[in-house]
Amino acid sequence: MLSRLPLPLLYVLSKFIYILLYRVIGYRKHVVRTNLQKSFPEKNINELLRIERDFFKHLSDLFVEVIKGLSISEEELCKRLVYENPEILHELNKENKPCVVVLTHSGNWEWIALASQLYVDQTILITYKTISDPNFDFLMYKMRSRFLGTPVHMNETLRAISKLNAQNEAYIVALIGDQSPSNLNGVHWAQFFNQETAFLNGPAKIAKKYNLPLIYLEQRKVKRGYYRARFTHVLDVENQDHTQLMSDCINQMENEIRKQPFTWLWSHRRWKHQRQ
Repeated sequence: MLSRLPLPLLYVLSKFIYILLYRVIGYRKHVVRTNLQKSFPEKNINELLRIERDFFKHLSDLFVEVIKGLSISEEELCKRLVYENPEILHELNKENKPCVVVLTHSGNWEWIALASQLYVDQTILITYKTISDPNFDFLMYKMRSRFLGTPVHMNETLRAISKLNAQNEAYIVALIGDQSPSNLNGVHWAQFFNQETAFLNGPAKIAKKYNLPLIYLEQRKVKRGYYRARFTHVLDVENQDHTQLMSDCINQMENEIRKQPFTWLWSHRRWKHQRQ
């Protein structure tokens, strides 16, 4: 029912969510503050507090935008989420070539995935982690599959790829590259915002296994409720090893986040794991 409301009304609700999350509850404020202090040691306290406040405002907007995703029209979504250079994927589709697209928890990644289905003809495998609340998990699955997208649990990704390969069908594997691993076996360790960080090696693993182009998708928030996405790098899968590919992806993620730090998911417990 909420998703049927126009976004201007939902943004009024977002203001109350911001006050509740930031001023009243202090939702993960300690996590956000600690993450920002460790990630930007060169910034003074006023700069960090500005990013912190802007982050909670963006997070509140993100809540209502995700709700809107359950009913938003194709026309309105394409107006609010613009892919600047989808021709990169169009060319791959003409050649019937699959690819891997990597992005980060920046901007509105749910709209990014939802809108992608309106810009390309390939099957899009939208990998995801199960959400602990089954009702919310069901709603997210329903939203992600609205425009013929194919949500795939991260543990089922290789099986889904093998099936599409057997059908000789072009496809896109969309991966969030900054997910925090639940199991540290075989993870990739790298410096990320001045901290040793564990990364799932899915992007490089899948690209190398199936010899697929690995493409980085950068996004930015233009203004409230409006985003733009651009494919910025096609990584050299043939001539780079697993470690180099992961390092390139991680560098792209950090560079993107530094441009608009308030749009990244700082409430995420990204650095809860320590290397043994």
